[in-house]
Amino acid sequence: MTTAAIVDGVRDRTDIETEERALEVIEATLRTLAERLSHEEGLDVAEFLPAELQTWPVDSESWSEGAFSFDDFLSKVAERADLDSKNRALTYSQAVFEALRVDVTEPELDRVRTQLPASYDTLFS
Repeated sequence: MTTAAIVDGVRDRTDIETEERALEVIEATLRTLAERLSHEEGLDVAEFLPAELQTWPVDSESWSEGAFSFDDFLSKVAERADLDSKNRALTYSQAVFEALRVDVTEPELDRVRTQLPASYDTLFS
């Protein structure tokens, strides 16, 4: 999968008009996910991404997962991507995961899910 394919996948699923804005949302989502996953799992997710996106799901500041709620996840994505609501952060984050589903294997997504509380399941639907 190419970065352009991920960007197009996000734009196809949202009202995002520009490539730059889609990249901001993708980065906000993956960087926030990195803070929530273990470092090792972030590295596993990164393997499936194009080279220019591989650092985003890996939290270089921490070697262990953060314990924050799904509501906090949405707040962090909204803040990082300068979104006006957590509802928009949810819609955009779901679009990112749907776009990634093309190349990230189901077993890998299942491993990501096991590190997250059930409240995060909405990202994968």
